[in-house]
Amino acid sequence: MKVKIKLYGDLKEKSGKSEIELIMPEGTKMRDLIDIISKDYLGKETLLESSGKLKSTIIVLVNGKNIDFIDKLETKLSDGDLISLVPAVFGG
Repeated sequence: MKVKIKLYGDLKEKSGKSEIELIMPEGTKMRDLIDIISKDYLGKETLLESSGKLKSTIIVLVNGKNIDFIDKLETKLSDGDLISLVPAVFGG
């Protein structure tokens, strides 16, 4: 199955890409995808805490829906999904 990942903010700058397309096996979960993106494009500490949890400063959307309201990192992906990785913006 093919999925498209859109990167925003400093994630886009760090990877040098605004968009990545990957071919993944059926049954892939968000955790698997995050591992690949971290390893190949962003660096391990960019998206995940050392405990393996998604950093609170990263928002992950699958087809516009926040994975926090689906199955978090266990969210199953489907062919054609659009995944958005968005750093939370802080201001003050």
